[in-house]
Amino acid sequence: MNKNNFVLIIIDAVSFAISWFIFFYLRRIYIDKSEFIISYKLIIGTFTITVFWITLFYLFNKYHNIFKSSKIKYFLEHLKVSFIGCLILFFFILLDDKISNYKNYYISFSMLFMSQFITSYLFRFIYLYIINKKQYFNTIIIGNNTQANKINQELTKSKTYKNLKILGFVETEKTKAKIVSPLKNIGIIREIKKIIKKHEIEEIIIAINTKNKKIIEFIIHEVYEFNINIKITSDTQDIISGLVKMNNLDTISLIEIKQELLTPGEKLLKTSFDKIFSLIMIIILSPIFVIFSCLVFFSSKGPIIYSQKRLGKKGIEFSIYKFRSMYENAEINGPQLSSKNDTRITKIGKIMRKTRIDELPQFINVLKGDMSIIGPRPERNYYFQRIMQKEPNYKYLLKVKPGITSIGIVKYGYAENINQMIERMKYDLIYIENISLINDLKILILTIFVMIQGRGK
Repeated sequence: MNKNNFVLIIIDAVSFAISWFIFFYLRRIYIDKSEFIISYKLIIGTFTITVFWITLFYLFNKYHNIFKSSKIKYFLEHLKVSFIGCLILFFFILLDDKISNYKNYYISFSMLFMSQFITSYLFRFIYLYIINKKQYFNTIIIGNNTQANKINQELTKSKTYKNLKILGFVETEKTKAKIVSPLKNIGIIREIKKIIKKHEIEEIIIAINTKNKKIIEFIIHEVYEFNINIKITSDTQDIISGLVKMNNLDTISLIEIKQELLTPGEKLLKTSFDKIFSLIMIIILSPIFVIFSCLVFFSSKGPIIYSQKRLGKKGIEFSIYKFRSMYENAEINGPQLSSKNDTRITKIGKIMRKTRIDELPQFINVLKGDMSIIGPRPERNYYFQRIMQKEPNYKYLLKVKPGITSIGIVKYGYAENINQMIERMKYDLIYIENISLINDLKILILTIFVMIQGRGK
């Protein structure tokens, strides 16, 4: 956590405490018609409420990229979080109060919401206004001289993007002609990694027509390892097609490439669901574990649980666990993908693969934090390198934790060669770009149907 975020949390804590005191005072005077007294109970309650609000703001991503949001978007998000928080407090705290008139409930909620929203927003607005005058983000524009200067002129007029410090532009291809330009030419696209490190770049604006997909894909691939915000200039066709969302009222419209797939709150819910679900399944399916452990043990020589190195999130290797479904030394001649009539698979192994029972030990991987319930299937580094030679986009599957099951597995199934892996990847990329807890639940239900019907392979 950086210094600015830490200070913001302190300011939030003060504003939350003040807003609760204001609400409590108003309720005592205008609803309870009694004297306002600062008691030990009020102090403890204020501390609890403050912790609640800080937690809620964190879960709703209110401490991430706070200096880069447009004012309108920021206002609406603050309004939304405040309203949701007040609803929670109303149903869990205020609804238990004894009142003489039901109208007092509406008055109490209005007092709570107005005191919370106005106080917290005012404190944040003043702090962010002061900080934003000093906060700048090193930015480069990628495109030719004409495009870069045009975008730079529009950004200079913009109030939304005034914190972007344009250091210069990066050419897509080297030109011999020397053109006098207000913007400095700081390199060529092939040197993008060196430029990012040298100038400590935090933002990239791609001033290239969105139809030039190959160049845009190359840029995204090159900066994948850096924590950088990427924006792409849009044209009329992008606006008509709905790619551009109105987050500001400037004439310049930028398509932002989403870096954070889930908010902290969504991440917490997904992780909690993964852990709890895995623990429950291990307990419920313990008889299945015992039965198939015995069947694997007596089916052929070798370990009951098979362990293999796979690539996890960000390419970090981990050991994946499965019930052994093949004969021992099945890969004595090197890595091989399984096929429909694979003679290396044992009789009990075929049954386990059909019903996906061989994947059950991976609930242990989920508990360890290596995997998720839903996510792209993890591959070995051996195959990953070969896939990357044909399809560089495959690296985007490493943006999330791999899963026990995925939409690729449900819709496509297990792959028998590199080309099939690439075909299956398309499903997983769609999942990643539309990742949500609802979609996870849908995929889980579909997987259960696959297991019941024995459509695995």
